Amino acid sequence: METLQEENYLVQHEASKRHGKLKGKHLRLALNWANLQSAFAATEPTAWPTTVSASAMQAADLLGKYCEGVTDVIYKFIARSSQSPEPAPAAQQPREERGMVGRIARLRDLPLAAFLEQHPVASHPHLKPFTALLLRMHSIWLDSTLLKSHCFIRDHLPQASHEEKMQLILLAFFCLEKLQLAACGLSTNNSGPRKLCACKRHLPPGAPHLAAVQAVLSIFEVPLEQYCAPSPGELQRDVPNAAPRLDFPPFDGAVAAAAPALLNPWRGVA
Repeated sequence: METLQEENYLVQHEASKRHGKLKGKHLRLALNWANLQSAFAATEPTAWPTTVSASAMQAADLLGKYCEGVTDVIYKFIARSSQSPEPAPAAQQPREERGMVGRIARLRDLPLAAFLEQHPVASHPHLKPFTALLLRMHSIWLDSTLLKSHCFIRDHLPQASHEEKMQLILLAFFCLEKLQLAACGLSTNNSGPRKLCACKRHLPPGAPHLAAVQAVLSIFEVPLEQYCAPSPGELQRDVPNAAPRLDFPPFDGAVAAAAPALLNPWRGVA
């Protein structure tokens, strides 16, 4: 919770405030429980204890976990209810999208080799460290709009335009997707600017492709134990407004095996 609070500090105020409150939620429940015990025991207020008993802490822990379970069920119900139906196929070839939607479509269509050829690390000096930062982030949902205010962007691109900042974020998102470490999707809102959301792939212990992933992570100088990705159940919690439904395709071993060689120019780049 402390890490999530720090990641969202000055980026997403409400999330930072919520994660800060979560750090001490059981202690607050324990204090309330201890006060209730004294009240129901008809103890004079002046005689109420100034410490919280172990039984009150245990009761608070059980109550907190129960409330979290109820919240998880509610979030899953809301997420299922808010999913937009798949659009019907168009009768004719759609015109090429412009703006951000078109840029996203063009980046997504590129295979990994073509993507790395068109966007070499030498031309994008901030791409590798920013992608490595995303690999370490604890946040379940990565939001292109919120990341534009991240301290990395502010420190390394202080004079950059909105387009330049978004270009770095989009390249990092799709780099992770092409390396099979993330799934990306456009927000589902019908009005207002669209944004790109991403979630990283969960890597269970003993996964058959773990060695291939470690080879890729080593190029970004991210040890496997520092790679953070939500479990499938966590994707249903705190789902942002207008977030798309993200699906992870089966892991392609051939693509993973070829990735380290394609990323060879990135080795040693700060």
